[in-house]
Amino acid sequence: MLAMLKLPAVPPLLQSVFGNTWPAVAAGVYALSMLYPAWHISYIGSLLYYFYYRGRAPTTPTHLFSPMVRRARCLKDVDIHMHKSNSTYFSDVDVSRNALLAHLTKHGFNRARRAGRLAFPRLGGVAAQFRREIPFGAVYEVRSRLLAWDDKWVYVVTHFVETGANGRVYATALSKMVYKRGRVTVAPEDALRESGLLPGEMKMEEVTGTGKKVVHGKCRDDEHPGAKFWTAERIEAERKRGMEVVQSMLEFDGLEGEVRDGSEEGLERIEGIF
Repeated sequence: MLAMLKLPAVPPLLQSVFGNTWPAVAAGVYALSMLYPAWHISYIGSLLYYFYYRGRAPTTPTHLFSPMVRRARCLKDVDIHMHKSNSTYFSDVDVSRNALLAHLTKHGFNRARRAGRLAFPRLGGVAAQFRREIPFGAVYEVRSRLLAWDDKWVYVVTHFVETGANGRVYATALSKMVYKRGRVTVAPEDALRESGLLPGEMKMEEVTGTGKKVVHGKCRDDEHPGAKFWTAERIEAERKRGMEVVQSMLEFDGLEGEVRDGSEEGLERIEGIF
C-alpha cells in the first residue's frame, strides 16, 4: 500500500477522486488492510484443504521429494526500497512448508486421528539466505520440498524463484520440524511410512465399530511406477545427501552460547527505543 503511493500517477489519481481528503482515505485503507488476516487464512486454509477436502487424494511415491509450488505477487509487504520486505519471506515459508507437510502426511494424519493418537509438526528453526530482491509487482514462485530427515527432525527447503525463462533464485530458506504427540516425539520415518511414502510394512492402529485393532500391511503402493524408481536404497541415498546439506543449520545450536546481556567485561548494554 505504501509502495503504491510512491508511484507518480497514484497521488494525483486519488486526489481527483477524493479531493484534498485523499491522504486520510489512503491512511484508512492502509489501516484496514493491516486487519486482513491474510496469513491466518492461507495457513489454516491450506491445512483444512489437504487434511480434509483433499484427504482422500492419493499421495504417490514420487511426491516424497517433489516440490509443492505456489505462485504469488509482491504487492503489499514491501520496504522503503520498493522490494519485498525480508521479514515477510518467513510468512510465505510458513504457509508453503506446512501445506507441503499436510499433503505428504495427510493419510497418516487421518489414520492417527481415527485412532486418537494425533501428532502435529512443530517448528524448531528457520534459516534464510537472500540472494536477490523481489521488486514491487513481480510474480514469483514459492517452492517447498522435503530435503531430509533424521531420528527427530524433518528438514524442508523453500526457494523463492523468479517466474519465466530465467528462473533465478531470489531467496532460500531451510526449516526443521519435529512431530509431537503431546510431549512424545514421533520419528519422521514412522510418519512418512504410515502416510504411504516409504516402502516396508508397519503395524497400524485402526478404529472399528467394536474398538481399536492393530492391522499389518504395506503402507506404500509398490505397484505405482514411482515406486520402481524410488527404491529403499535410492530414498536412503537422497536422504543422506540432504543431511549433508543441512549440517550447517545443525551448527546453529551452538549460537545459544553467544548470548550476552552487556554486563560482561568490555561490553555495555545499549537500550533500544521501541
